[in-house]
Amino acid sequence: MNKIKKEYIKQAIDKWDPIDLLPFAPPDEYDPETKKIYNIIKDLDNIDVNYLGQIIFDIFVNSFGNDIFLKTLDECNIVANDIFQLVE
Repeated sequence: MNKIKKEYIKQAIDKWDPIDLLPFAPPDEYDPETKKIYNIIKDLDNIDVNYLGQIIFDIFVNSFGNDIFLKTLDECNIVANDIFQLVE
């Protein structure tokens, strides 16, 4: 099992604030997306940054639509890398 904890995902996503909601929204705004990301990867071994970045991208597009979620896959890969940095 990989070592990525839900707390690591939440920390990175909240810091990123991809929709710029946190100055106005409650601190649990992205918790549903964090939980979805975690549930997909929690039992997987050997996931890489690009795979995690794609998951992040897909979940946020699905949650907010591509007219509100305007980040790129490359930006999601950066956040995925930030999550991996928290593991180390």
